[in-house]
Formats: sequence, C-alpha cells, structure tokens
Amino acid sequence: MKICDIALIMGAPVLDNFCSELAGALSTCLTRRIKRQEIESLSPSSKKRRQNPDSQQHTGRSNKVTPVPEEDSLDIEDFVNQYKCSKQPVLIKNVISHWPAISKDSSNIWSISYFQKIAGYRTVPVEIGSRYTDDDWTQRLMTINEFIEKYVSDSETNKKGYLAQHNLFDQVTELKNDFYVPEYCYTGEEDSEDISTNIWLGPSGTISPLHTDPKHNCLCQVFGKKYVRLYAEDQSEYLAAFDSGILTNTSQLDIEES
Repeated sequence: MKICDIALIMGAPVLDNFCSELAGALSTCLTRRIKRQEIESLSPSSKKRRQNPDSQQHTGRSNKVTPVPEEDSLDIEDFVNQYKCSKQPVLIKNVISHWPAISKDSSNIWSISYFQKIAGYRTVPVEIGSRYTDDDWTQRLMTINEFIEKYVSDSETNKKGYLAQHNLFDQVTELKNDFYVPEYCYTGEEDSEDISTNIWLGPSGTISPLHTDPKHNCLCQVFGKKYVRLYAEDQSEYLAAFDSGILTNTSQLDIEES
C-alpha cells in the first residue's frame, strides 16, 4: 500500500488509476482487520475515553484589519462582475452546505476520525516545522494515522506537522465523492481540467507564510478554523519577497509579529 501511495505522490495515475484502486482496497481491508482486532482485545473495563481532536477549542484572533465582504450566496454573474474582475476577495456563505462532507444528512461528514477511517493507513507527505521558510523545516512520508497521532492528537508535541497543499483526492479517490468543485472555479479563461483540488489538514498553530499563488484560490473550510490575511496587489512591492531561489513568491516578513 505504501509503494502504491509513493507511486501516486511521485507520479501520475496510470493503468486506469490502478495504484489508487489497489491502495484503497488494501486500506479498507486493513482498517476492518485492525478494527476487529481492537474490539476483540478490549474488555469493557479497559476501554478508556479519549479526547476527541474534532472537539478541540480553537482560539480566535483579533487584528485591526478591514474585514472581507460577506455574501449570503452569490450568483456567478455577480461574482465575476463585483469581485473577480476587480480582484476583490469575498466570503460566500451557504455554498458547500450540500456537500456530503458537511451535510447533516450525510454519513460521510469530514472529521479527524473520518479521515482515519477512510485513509488512516495511506502514506502522505507531511510538512514538519512551523513555516516552510524556517531552516529546520522538512517533509516526511508517513501514514495519516501516524500524522494524526503525532501532530494532531498530541497537543504537547514541540514540532508542528501539516498536511498542506496535497492532492489527496486523486490519491484516495473515495474522498472525491464527498465534495463538489464550486462553480465559481469555472469562471476563468484557463482550461477547467487545470483546476487543482488540494487539502490542508493540521492542528492549531499551523502557519503558511505570506505568499502569492499563480492561480486564483477558492478556500472551502469544511471543519476547524483558519485565519487568512490578504494584501492588495498594489502592496506587493512593500512585502519583501525573497530575491532568488524557489521562494520568490514568499514574503520575508513575519506577519505574526506585525
């Protein structure tokens, strides 16, 4: 299963996505086997109530910034004319409530435990460190179960682990049935097949340094909280991007301290 996952991470779907289907089948069998062994080995007196990472409290953040305008649903024409063409951000509510990943009527609601159930034994690339600009930042391959155990459930760990900007959905295709790409993503001139769907999953305190992306972004928050700070395009020259290397899209400023 790990070999299949590494092949998917390093390459692309081949042979009608055989590696993904094989890894998915092995993951399902292994999950059922481990679950059965746990049930058989645990007596009622030995079962302990564990803290649910899904219910962890997230602290808010107070900043003196201009809030992003909010819309309670927004049709495509208004989205393009009022926001996209003028390069203005917008927070659109009630857009993904019909997703199985978030719907109250669904059995596939996303949570930490759900990801363990569906893909706990799948191998993924995890960023280790507070920021990818830090000298000690690195990446490691590990299973989702290992990632959750070491960096999500264990709040006392000194290191941060972040499953960031990873196309988990082509790797674990079962998750594709839990969401739909918002129609706002199909309003550009670029080829619709070039739309990327990635996941960000991590504990409280994970940080993405201030940066720019080559594509427009549509952030869909399924569970948890995320604080996002945006700067207007005409402020780019003041944000001190790295001069050379692979980080020329990233600011040298630490906005956590600003």
